[in-house]
Amino acid sequence: MLCLKLTHNTTLLGVLIAVTVSLWLSHKSHANDLATLEQRSQYKEALRFLSQGQIKKFSRLQDKLDDYLLQDYLKYHKFNRLLHKRSKREMDGFTTKFDHLPVTAIVEKRWLKLIGKQRKW
Repeated sequence: MLCLKLTHNTTLLGVLIAVTVSLWLSHKSHANDLATLEQRSQYKEALRFLSQGQIKKFSRLQDKLDDYLLQDYLKYHKFNRLLHKRSKREMDGFTTKFDHLPVTAIVEKRWLKLIGKQRKW
């Protein structure tokens, strides 16, 4: 009888621990989801600031989003904004640093067309 009671208590304790861990992980996951939603909102706001030419506000949000998954795309949008003024050195630096982005080849082709039209080859 004592053995059964101990096994029952041990099983109950195991279930309580499992439920507690599960609730804690669920709470942590929810907090991560909220943080991601906040970052997504800030990302969209940063793009809006950039499109309006509010570079200081854009840069402040960009700094806040340092660990956001799409951070490199903010850098792409900023670089692309003045693509017609970019030098070969700047373009080479961008393509080297962001060669992992699918848009990098597109930006480089667009830049080549721009310098061709400007006869800056």
